[in-house]
Amino acid sequence: MEKTKFNNTTYYWAVMTIFILLLANNLFVAIVGFRVMVLLPVVILSTLLFLTITKNKLAKSGIKIWAMIFLIIASGLQFFGQFLKDIADGFGNIDFGYYMKTSLSVCLGILIYIYANKTIDIVAVDINEEETIH
Repeated sequence: MEKTKFNNTTYYWAVMTIFILLLANNLFVAIVGFRVMVLLPVVILSTLLFLTITKNKLAKSGIKIWAMIFLIIASGLQFFGQFLKDIADGFGNIDFGYYMKTSLSVCLGILIYIYANKTIDIVAVDINEEETIH
């Protein structure tokens, strides 16, 4: 049997905190705003949280895919879309906060992706002994 091993506890708790905060925010928006589409990110984040807590072997792949799609690509497209909109408006109403938020999200996604490659290992675990086999 294989398990995920987080070699850096700071990274582990940072990712867990991000998952929990985003999950809480999405649940709040879903409940208060009555928006059903927000339930998709809730399901995705809940699954990632479960995989990470149980140290499932799919946690590393899940974290990397989530960071790539939802933080890097999606935020990058939002940044680019707002930039095109501002070009069309002649840069009359630039929202620097939006650019900062999307830039921060892209940078955070890149950091999560890089550290997932560097600090998460998939190790074999004996089912009977629950000890790591090298």
